[in-house]
Amino acid sequence: MNKFLKLIAVALLLISTASTYAAGVDGFEGTWVKPDESTIPANALGDQIRYGRELVTDTYNTLGGGSDFMPPYSGNKLSCSNCHMDDGTAAYAGPWSIVALKYADPGIYSAREQLYRNRQWRINGCMERSMDGVALPYDGPEMTAILAYFDWLATGMKVTSHTLVKGTGFLNLPDMTRAADPVRGAVIYKEKCEACHQADGGGVWDPDGGKNGKGKFIYPAVFGPDSFNDGAGMYRLRTGVTFVYSNMPYGRADASTAGVLKDTSSLLSQADAWDVTAYVMSQPRPVFYNQLNDWGLLYGPDGLPNYLKKVADADYPHLYPRANYADNICAPPDLSSPPLFAKTLHKYGPWTSINSVLSKWTADYKALCIVP
Repeated sequence: MNKFLKLIAVALLLISTASTYAAGVDGFEGTWVKPDESTIPANALGDQIRYGRELVTDTYNTLGGGSDFMPPYSGNKLSCSNCHMDDGTAAYAGPWSIVALKYADPGIYSAREQLYRNRQWRINGCMERSMDGVALPYDGPEMTAILAYFDWLATGMKVTSHTLVKGTGFLNLPDMTRAADPVRGAVIYKEKCEACHQADGGGVWDPDGGKNGKGKFIYPAVFGPDSFNDGAGMYRLRTGVTFVYSNMPYGRADASTAGVLKDTSSLLSQADAWDVTAYVMSQPRPVFYNQLNDWGLLYGPDGLPNYLKKVADADYPHLYPRANYADNICAPPDLSSPPLFAKTLHKYGPWTSINSVLSKWTADYKALCIVP
């Protein structure tokens, strides 16, 4: 093929790719489509939907320090939509497309929180962890409005079950066989992240932004006092890296379009994503007030104690696997015994050895401690 024909072929490819993108082919793959604004009714329910969207997209000014609530519900300056991107409508960026259906009563059992999380519990988990704040009143107007917004988003489902909707959560990555390297990650952060999130991790703040004009992030804090606390799911490396790999650098990485029209020269490799996320998680941030109750001594519906389900990358040490646990498998861990694995191994991996031990202890517990 001569040079001219090659140029024509490339042009045709770009045109066809662009038209595919314009047609709305994205990470949802047609299983969910954002409802049209015109479907929000012009009544009290519509007001609730709009208010709910405002709460999750301008959280500091509506629930946090820029609001009229004293004390505020939200404890940092983030908005919920800083992680749940594009008002919670972007594929592979924690979309709220199916929250209303996935967490319908009675909800999903959470070993971390030791209860069934329905929609309200799921929202309040984020309020206490990602927003470093306190729970919203269960039946209050703010909770009701957020639920109304989530219910409206769920009307965009185009398949028979929410379990068939694609693009939920984040992209999965295979675990690394080495420890993630925060020192190497610091170099990547400076090159590809610092311009938006700043050297101190504090992001770029518009002091006059938001509904009340009391400020709003242009680019959010990723560590420091205004970021999520260490009880947030995003803080765990295994979760945080999937968000970073799916969506960063912002404006170039876009998992929802599966590579369409991206500036690939700026994208992170899997190894880079692991290491830069490790760097971000190595930096100071707020401490979750209720760590001691996570993966605690209660039992799940399967009869297993929740501490056996504590994920390997949850790095706060309460109820870590203990060195002498195998000596009395049916009893709670002896907290006077040292942790079996180092904190750095929990935090940065690799987690093969931890998961192997937990799998064995779980099998032993089922065999020796659960009465048929």
